[in-house]
Amino acid sequence: MKQAEEMIKAVGDWIERNLRTVRTESEEKYLQKTGNASKVKNTFSRYSSRTLPASGEALDVTLGKILRYLSDLVTVAFDGEYRNIKHKPLVLKSIINDYGYSNYTEEILYASAAEDRVHIIIGFGGAVSSSGVCNVVDFARAYLIVPKLEAEGVSDGKGRSFIISQLCNSGSTARYSLTAVAAVNEYSNPEKITLKVPAGSWAQVAIYRLYANSAYAG
Repeated sequence: MKQAEEMIKAVGDWIERNLRTVRTESEEKYLQKTGNASKVKNTFSRYSSRTLPASGEALDVTLGKILRYLSDLVTVAFDGEYRNIKHKPLVLKSIINDYGYSNYTEEILYASAAEDRVHIIIGFGGAVSSSGVCNVVDFARAYLIVPKLEAEGVSDGKGRSFIISQLCNSGSTARYSLTAVAAVNEYSNPEKITLKVPAGSWAQVAIYRLYANSAYAG
């Protein structure tokens, strides 16, 4: 009887040892719901279309969708260079916005031409009453301003100026006008645009910059 009990115990111990081994190997081979997936391997390929991952789908499908999004990103997504955008918007950068003038015979509006920039200057105005009240707008005018660089071989920027082209005009009485003045010296007397608002008139003028250089505009 004792021998039978010892045999039964020995068999039980053997089964327990082997079950423990099988259980350990299973835990290593099969991922539990809350297990560590850091060493899990997966095979996947780029998804056929740009589709967002969905809850409950297979892991290889999800990774394939992510790969599709990453592979579709163009160069500009990483380098941030404006020139790498295929369809570039026209950007107006405000230099002077709604700058008001009244009864000026001459005022320097803008100075120093740059070869990579052109400007649009838009202004409007009206009459000023004898008591100094600005009356209703009755005039509007827009200009395109293009840098006029000095000739080759000329030192100190002498002769550098602006080409002023009037784009449109409305109103019988001019409430403001622009004049280009060429540079005599790049530093002490640079090129400039002067604004004239005749006596009895008021004007507000805004300057917007357009980049003409291919490094900015493509």
